[in-house]
Amino acid sequence: MKFENKKWVLRVALAGALSLGVASVAKADARLDGMGVDVRQVDDVDAIWLYPNEILQYKNTVDFRMSPTGLGSGLGTAGTLGTGNNEWGGVIHDLGDDFGTIATYVNRPNNLVTASSLLLRSSVGQNQAIFAGSGVVGGATNAFAPTNNVDVFWGKDIFGLHLNYGDNENMTGLTTAGKVASQEFGLALGVNLGSSFLMSQSQFHVDYAFDSLTDNSQAAPANDNGVYTIKLGWLGQSALNDKDNARVYVDAQYDNDSLPTITGGEWNSRTANDAEVLLGGSIKHNITDRGFVNTGLNLEYDGGNSTTNSNYSSWTAIWNGSVESSVSSWLTVRTGLSKAIFNRSYNSTGTPSAYDGSLVGGGIGGTSTNNNVTFNAGLSATAENFTLDAQISVAKLDAGVAAPSPGAGVFFVGAAASPELIAVSEADLRYKF
Repeated sequence: MKFENKKWVLRVALAGALSLGVASVAKADARLDGMGVDVRQVDDVDAIWLYPNEILQYKNTVDFRMSPTGLGSGLGTAGTLGTGNNEWGGVIHDLGDDFGTIATYVNRPNNLVTASSLLLRSSVGQNQAIFAGSGVVGGATNAFAPTNNVDVFWGKDIFGLHLNYGDNENMTGLTTAGKVASQEFGLALGVNLGSSFLMSQSQFHVDYAFDSLTDNSQAAPANDNGVYTIKLGWLGQSALNDKDNARVYVDAQYDNDSLPTITGGEWNSRTANDAEVLLGGSIKHNITDRGFVNTGLNLEYDGGNSTTNSNYSSWTAIWNGSVESSVSSWLTVRTGLSKAIFNRSYNSTGTPSAYDGSLVGGGIGGTSTNNNVTFNAGLSATAENFTLDAQISVAKLDAGVAAPSPGAGVFFVGAAASPELIAVSEADLRYKF
């Protein structure tokens, strides 16, 4: 009994240590970011943002996201997590077979970023990169999209519904002296289709969301000319043998962001729209009951009309490989590597241009040639029904391995040249009931 008590204390101590000396990172899922994997490739609670019916797979879960801002790539030096005032999360609650399962989330950011989405050059940010799993209503050009006040889910049998509402009043225009009020509404349907298209399991989703904007900077307030997003998607899975599973998925999205002629500054009389199509697949190899190895490939087309009425398009291929494995009954370790193999972009502004952004560096690799790659690492610690998922700062891990400092320990800062080996850059806290 004494040994068991000591082991429980050790688990809690590790979970507490993981929340110390942390860096500000992602608006996504610490588990997925720890592997740099797309949410469609592995089973994860973040699937609910694409397929609302997935809440039925995560019944009776408290899901708190402790890192509301940042990049999610594990790069950079450690800083701080949130202040307790801007985290987000919710509760998924099973109410029985008669009523079904409900979920409520609050304060979700308007754009969920993953490590994979950061592989592209910032100049491609005008495209919506739907492999990120979510996005700003109306596309990335919508500077006034609000944070979600509340997301409400309901699921029963094979169906799931997702309703979201966001409201920001009197937002200051980026280059105007006036104010813009923004209200967002969205509705999504997810359906478990069972066996279809040669796959033993499959599901489908359709989403519609719009942002109602009002420019109050003029004597007569002006409304938007249409800010909305439409999404469609399908995902299938089949077993290849007793250890390997294959997934195939396709998603399509259309964004529109039109503002009236009366809007001031750079937001005056603009129309931006874009369309994206994503095709991807993955193979997951199960390592008995300890974990898995996953490899995947995403192919995406983005094209549209920018706010300056120039046409642009891009073709992207991103490969990823990852592993997740338990090393004890209470500790799971994960890591992954993602690479932009191809990112050919075209732009008609001024002199028409075309380049492969995967070969010229970007936000991840600076200006180094052929450096659009991201390495990710993470772990999970459990104590009773609590699970703390954490993404590890790769910069800290690299520095600690290169210049070990035993006096600094694993979690605590030592000399500047020999920092702590592990610093958490993103964390999620969950509880099963």
